Amino acid sequence: MTGDPGSGVPLYLAKCACSGTILYMRDWSIYVAKTKGKTPTAGIGEAISYTKSRKRALDIGCGAMSDIDTIAAAGFEYIDAVDIEPTIAAIAAEKVAAGVPVTFHNMPFHAFQFHPDTYDFINAQFAIPFAGPEHIEEVMEGIRHSIKRDGVFFGTFFGYEDEWANDTAIAIHSRETIEEFFNTNEWNVHKIEESIYDSETAGGKVKHWHVFTVIASRIATM
Repeated sequence: MTGDPGSGVPLYLAKCACSGTILYMRDWSIYVAKTKGKTPTAGIGEAISYTKSRKRALDIGCGAMSDIDTIAAAGFEYIDAVDIEPTIAAIAAEKVAAGVPVTFHNMPFHAFQFHPDTYDFINAQFAIPFAGPEHIEEVMEGIRHSIKRDGVFFGTFFGYEDEWANDTAIAIHSRETIEEFFNTNEWNVHKIEESIYDSETAGGKVKHWHVFTVIASRIATM
């Protein structure tokens, strides 16, 4: 799921049919309904500008699909969008009817099949932390595995000063762990931007955020 869900959104336990894993999550349908039609993520145009090919893109935690039209307008021929919230299927159907080349995959991030050397652009806004500590490594490895050489990653991570840092269901990162993954042997890092601020969430509650925004391209030759 993408975006800035409010901590006031109801919580529940659910069993993932694909793996049997018990997941601790919010009622994302409320978040999707409240954020449908919101403006695209700031900086997505800059991130896309670094791409050298625009055949296939992946949106991890696509939420209400706020970034999908921008990705399609940039010329991507195929867009895969993955999210655990089933109500997004209706939004995807609207997009397809309007000619947007998006395929929606309704599943947790870690259950998505990351095919090797597939994506020219991977978008992951306020999403990856919700893979949780249990699955964060396999999701990050999936990203590394599936992004093409010269492909661009654009995503956000939560830092240790974030209000949700003590939530054991959320993966938290330091600048050092982010830099370790996006190391200069494998990535050309255009930006690791750290932001600490208070703002209202989609749930209407003011939250303290500690966010790292990353734009990085895979190095073409090792």
